[in-house]
Amino acid sequence: MKDHSIKEQKQREYCHVYLFNEALFGQSWEHLKTMEEEVEVRLEVDFSRYFVCRTGIPKKWYSTRLGIDRRRFTEMLYAFRAQAAELLKNCGYAGETEVVNYDLSKQAALLFYPVRPDCSTPREVAEGVSALWERTYRETEGFESAGLANLTVLSPELHAYGELAEAFARLSELCRLSFFVMEFLVLDEETCQSLKKPYDFRQALDLIAEWEQALFERQYEKLDAILEELFLRRLKYSFDEALCRQVTGVMRGRFLYYNETFDHTMETAIRERLQTERCASIEELKREVAALSREFLAGLPARVHRLSSLSRQAIEYLRENYAQPVGLNDLAAALNVAPAYMSRVFNQEVGIRIPAYLTRVRMEKARQLLKDTHLKISEVARQVGIENIQYFHVLFKKEASVSPQEYRSMF
Repeated sequence: MKDHSIKEQKQREYCHVYLFNEALFGQSWEHLKTMEEEVEVRLEVDFSRYFVCRTGIPKKWYSTRLGIDRRRFTEMLYAFRAQAAELLKNCGYAGETEVVNYDLSKQAALLFYPVRPDCSTPREVAEGVSALWERTYRETEGFESAGLANLTVLSPELHAYGELAEAFARLSELCRLSFFVMEFLVLDEETCQSLKKPYDFRQALDLIAEWEQALFERQYEKLDAILEELFLRRLKYSFDEALCRQVTGVMRGRFLYYNETFDHTMETAIRERLQTERCASIEELKREVAALSREFLAGLPARVHRLSSLSRQAIEYLRENYAQPVGLNDLAAALNVAPAYMSRVFNQEVGIRIPAYLTRVRMEKARQLLKDTHLKISEVARQVGIENIQYFHVLFKKEASVSPQEYRSMF
């Protein structure tokens, strides 16, 4: 008899999760009522005036960072549901709490409505809910060092069941902003708009160019300052996931370009570590780029940091004559030295082969022309000293990770 009762209770819990998720993800009112009758389970929510919030750390971090398995998560959820029910009661509300299953996030959602005239504000309820989950996570070993925090998102006041799916979809979008605001916080539309500062790809490219120059010149303090500005002052408050992926992709492309140019051995590390998806926050991504920058430089052969007059003259000559068909013999003749000597000194001091450096300068100029002019791509190629348009496409995509047309379309 006891086993039958436990089985029946589990069935009711499963049906409740099912109905709750059907409601969140847009099931019609008529079908929801039919399903409630069929499974003999009801959602106890007054849909004439209610609020919805979403809370919790996404499932993907449970096993990878927190060591939380399914059994432990179930225990946490049951405890949270009981505490959330008590919190709602104390705040003058009633409602339902359940796990979000349909998007595999395993976060929790609450539908709650006021039942007392002296009830707390919805934001106070959301803050209490967020604190409950945060406290639950902090009881998990390793949470303090995992770089995670619980973000809770809150809807405006809703007045009909038909408003739920759209409001919840928007909350799901706000939840993804945890990458930018990985902190113990309640986020709603008003808070989001007050924090947001528009930023675009063109502006980001200027800082990427500064980072690249600082990297090439081994200016460590300047490099760190540029990454701080780019990631933690600009990208962080853009709340733009696509832009962040674009910037990361360009920087990954630059690392890979130099990895090949310098005959380095970091390709696997660069490809694996420079992915926004593997970082829990923008701060973590910035630290990864900074660490890779230093590791990349540390792994290079020792170079002479102060360039000789010959190397400086060579760099100046290449930057002034990149549009011409310049070769090693042309450079050596212009500086009145033997080609073999010119090549050896440049390689040792600058740390990059003369043809590779010339290509770098040409692609730098090509990016500028594609960004700032309406010249045809074939004309851009000629203006940077490359007559073969197919070869230009190969070089540009290798250097920028996108084709010239794709690069231009970004602007």
